[in-house]
Amino acid sequence: MRSIRRHRLTRVGFVLPLLALPALADEYHNVNQIVGDRALGMAGAYTAVSDDPAGLYYNPAGLVYATADNISASVNSLQYRQIQYDDVLDGQYDWERTSTQLLPNFFGVMQTVGPFKVGLSSSTPDSVSENQDQQFEDFGSVDRYIINLNREDVRYNFGPGIAYELNEQFAIGLTLNYHYRVFESNINQYVRFNDDTLEWLNTYLETKEHGVRPKLGFMWSPADKVAIGLSIDQTLVLSSNTHYQSARCRTGTGSSGCDADGEEAVPEIQTFNDVRLYPVQVRTGIAWFPNPALLLSADMIFHTGAGATENDDIIVFSEREPTLDVALGAEYYWTPRYAVRGGVFTANANTPELELGKTFQDPHIDIIGLTTSLSRFTRDSSITMGVMASRGEGESQLFGDLKNLVQDTTVMDVSVFLSTSYRY
Repeated sequence: MRSIRRHRLTRVGFVLPLLALPALADEYHNVNQIVGDRALGMAGAYTAVSDDPAGLYYNPAGLVYATADNISASVNSLQYRQIQYDDVLDGQYDWERTSTQLLPNFFGVMQTVGPFKVGLSSSTPDSVSENQDQQFEDFGSVDRYIINLNREDVRYNFGPGIAYELNEQFAIGLTLNYHYRVFESNINQYVRFNDDTLEWLNTYLETKEHGVRPKLGFMWSPADKVAIGLSIDQTLVLSSNTHYQSARCRTGTGSSGCDADGEEAVPEIQTFNDVRLYPVQVRTGIAWFPNPALLLSADMIFHTGAGATENDDIIVFSEREPTLDVALGAEYYWTPRYAVRGGVFTANANTPELELGKTFQDPHIDIIGLTTSLSRFTRDSSITMGVMASRGEGESQLFGDLKNLVQDTTVMDVSVFLSTSYRY
């Protein structure tokens, strides 16, 4: 969580944060979007399968087992997310934030070139578009309080990959993605007190990152119906630029006027070039094909911790803890033309559990999700429709400097996705 210049404003028992902490976002979890149509239907349990263009994201070594050259022409999902914070204001008013977006989830193509399988893919592993527009009246010393929040956080991966079969049992692959991430947050807060004094607060934060994300993959087939996969990757940020601005204005008080960062000064844009540290991701998976119509798979996804980035005692990017997540998936062809898939996955928080007595703590919300999809095949193409739903409960600390106040938080996410692919 970015901890740049957090402040509070106290007025007759009412506390208003200058920079309200964002709701649940991808930075608090290492597992976010599940990419690829077949993988999405199987909840991301795909490291030991990966025999289509989505293997460029999960395990590029799996490309060697593709039965035909393939284009995953389009995977698009319509996503709705709702986050609720309980009893935020005066112990009775809830905050609610929503996100609705049409997401270009994945595009990929793969081709046989001599003894190699090569491919190119574009994926969106993280994306959130979040809004809050709420008004509260007549509580404590406050006549009216309004908050408007808009937040965008999207990460893109784009790049080539290659795979090579060492022998009948072993294969190796490599993907080299370009990493681009853009984050933007605008928060406006207005409060009118019962004595007709007014206060207005505004914060703006933008970060843009450029880097690379190499992924090394291995595939081992110890038996005719069993495959074991392993992939390792880490996002390396090569350049980062953060702009931050905050302002607070007051009327009708003895210190009327505007200031920046709690000081009597003209608000100005601050610039940071500190680089976010990403964890190492290690995915291991096993796939079992008991018969030609049935596939069962399981993944374990481990992320190391990541250190904080500080600038003049300001935490620009905070520390992250290690996480271990799991995904279980199944695929069944009840006819050669139709296949149904399903799965379950976890997305555990990479932040510590909140404790009373501590300040400026990041949200801690563990999530569990379900996926299902249906595919119809022709000789050279397929179309897939599916649904992903997830839910999580935990705690947040919206008012970071109030060490004995946390909010129960619930997040719900539903996505509907549609994809097409073509074999040639």
